[in-house]
Amino acid sequence: MLKILKVVFKNTKQLTEEQEEYIAKNNHTTRRGSLPKQTTKVTMQALNSCKSEMINPLKVLAVLIEDTVWLAGSHYASDNPQSAGKREVILSLYLAGE
Repeated sequence: MLKILKVVFKNTKQLTEEQEEYIAKNNHTTRRGSLPKQTTKVTMQALNSCKSEMINPLKVLAVLIEDTVWLAGSHYASDNPQSAGKREVILSLYLAGE
């Protein structure tokens, strides 16, 4: 599956930034082996069925999104406000009276 995606998405000029991020996330998940075997199997069957449209990155992206829709969703750990964004440190000092 990675070979197919690498060839199809070699030229991503017609894709939006969000679509490119989704593809990168999908590739990363697939390389790590985090994509379930059944999902990979179903996705490969769908990709093999659209052989004539395989050169169109938008069609391949539609197949990926359809089969791995859960990947587009956010995860609690990635949306945790403490792990991302601007941090503020509050320093305080208590002085005891003499």
